Amino acid sequence: MLLDEWAVSKNVKLQEKADRISGLLKLFMESQDAEVRTIDLPNGKLTRRKGVDKIVIVDMEKFLKNANKNMVTVQAEIIKPNLTKIKAFYKMTLKVPEGTELIEGEEKFNIKIKEIENGKEEVGTGVEQADSYRDVV
Repeated sequence: MLLDEWAVSKNVKLQEKADRISGLLKLFMESQDAEVRTIDLPNGKLTRRKGVDKIVIVDMEKFLKNANKNMVTVQAEIIKPNLTKIKAFYKMTLKVPEGTELIEGEEKFNIKIKEIENGKEEVGTGVEQADSYRDVV
């Protein structure tokens, strides 16, 4: 019990330190030009990628009233929006159909750390905490 509490307290401190360093690296990446997507470092890589935009139907009646036939799918008397075609329409015209809402993809930040284990180099994500405890020496 005492050993578990000590391990948890050590892991909490290490996780806080990792979160602080990760935050600093994220701020550094954000201070770079928007065109910079990857920075190679001696011990890993910093990357940022834009997530996928998403269309959400917020008012079905308004959408169906103004949608063209390519934007809906009719199935056995069920009419439902075809989000893939609505998204294609948006990409072609840059207009969001009435009754829908555009949710822009968020930019994702990732740190990949090079680890050398048994003479082999492995790349892993260093901002995630392991599910199990490791021995701290």
